[in-house]
Amino acid sequence: MPRARMDKKELLLCVYSLLRNHNADTLPLMNRDRRGRGRIQTPRSLCVPPECFPNLHYAVRFMFHMDQVSFFVAFFAALFAIANPIGNIPFFIMYTANATSTRIRQAIAILLGPIIFATILLCMFFGSSVLSFFGISLPAFQIAGAIILFTIAMSMISGTHTERVNKATSSDSGKTPWQAAEAFIPTILVPLVIPIYVGAATITVSVLYGQKAIAGGFLIDAVGVVAIICLMIIVCNLASGVIMRVLGPQGLEIVVRVFGIILLGIAVQMFAEGAGDMVANYIHSNLSVNS
Repeated sequence: MPRARMDKKELLLCVYSLLRNHNADTLPLMNRDRRGRGRIQTPRSLCVPPECFPNLHYAVRFMFHMDQVSFFVAFFAALFAIANPIGNIPFFIMYTANATSTRIRQAIAILLGPIIFATILLCMFFGSSVLSFFGISLPAFQIAGAIILFTIAMSMISGTHTERVNKATSSDSGKTPWQAAEAFIPTILVPLVIPIYVGAATITVSVLYGQKAIAGGFLIDAVGVVAIICLMIIVCNLASGVIMRVLGPQGLEIVVRVFGIILLGIAVQMFAEGAGDMVANYIHSNLSVNS
């Protein structure tokens, strides 16, 4: 009984579907039988027309790279929207307003980049496992972040946050800018890094695309996306010095109080979303058990 033959389009679609979850090194799947016909090892042992063979390898490799591009663009767009390097500049200004010099502020901006990079990578590859190990769900983590933001927002509105940061950074004299920045960062690690830059939404997206990167062989692309986002955060925060010079001390104090109110709204929104997801998961689990 003669074997079924395929046209070029059907052949490319077949090979593309086979290779979606494989590495590019597995692409040279074609060989020739004793009669000189191209053959691809599929469950149906489909015969490949000889005229299709020369361009098949390049066509499939092109499709694989299109998958890489799609992954890169989708992950970059999602992480950029959540990390929001431009939109979070006011928060960086607010939390570094008490740095004693511009050079210290620039050193803080540069040091924050690797910290955010390492945090996102840890969330990408180990975030889900760590939360599962401690029995913490993402909605619960989101609610915890909302409570932290709520307490900090209230201290910003009342002015006690500024006083606390001033006390923590009052001994910067005699230190180099990098030493002063290293001493300053622990005072703003929460909530500037967690949960403003790396919150529940960032963890969710990182875990999701981390799993896709492992399954599709896009680890380098995933790490590249995180590196680009962190470089953008550094550049945006370095530009904050110009904004601070325009606002002045009184303007910065006003900005701190205004953004305290905004941060309070973000905390309430995070709490509502986390509580809603937790209730939905509880109802869903109960319905599943009852059914």
